[in-house]
Amino acid sequence: MSISANWNLDLSVTLTDGNVYAQQLKLSDILGGRGIIQTKLQDRNSVTAPVHVWLQVLDDDAENIQVLEYTIRNPSPMDHPNGNWDLGATGNLLIASFKIQITPTHGATFSDFNVTDVETGDVVHAKDSITIHQASSGGEFWQSHNHLDRNGVCPLLFRGYRLASDAGEIVGNRITPILCATCQNQSVALTVKDFWQNFPIKLQASTRQISLELLS
Repeated sequence: MSISANWNLDLSVTLTDGNVYAQQLKLSDILGGRGIIQTKLQDRNSVTAPVHVWLQVLDDDAENIQVLEYTIRNPSPMDHPNGNWDLGATGNLLIASFKIQITPTHGATFSDFNVTDVETGDVVHAKDSITIHQASSGGEFWQSHNHLDRNGVCPLLFRGYRLASDAGEIVGNRITPILCATCQNQSVALTVKDFWQNFPIKLQASTRQISLELLS
């Protein structure tokens, strides 16, 4: 993919209590080969996020491909009274979403969106916006007890994925998408290894941004 180093990379972590912690970086900060970067996410009052997020660009032999690896870590000690490891114990953080967003600068916009399913070869085109939301595994047991939260509820919204765009909506069980767009004669493509296996997960694009969102 071809990416302008002057574009912005916006990171945000939203907790279930509504608090949002964010930071804006330049892609040049990430692609400059500086190794592991520890971010400094803060809320509107400059309070530092209770989670640590690291970014690193990994080497890739393919031309014009950047592999971005991220790590989210809760540094707080956990409370396990009498060896109890229940979800929601003291020290847990409830994260509603983690988002990585790329935004062009100087008023530039994205256009000519398309999503290709690697497994089937199917392509969907869109003019204004497109979203791929893999809400669950898509399998027969997508509401398995393995997915229960601390309240004993399966929070997964629906079976499989939904691909929504200005051209309509497509539903299915599993998808391995590559999201593409153009900006000022530059092309950018975004994909995630083991996409459907990492549900719930979203890829989104509009005229002002392309993004990856986890846990939502």
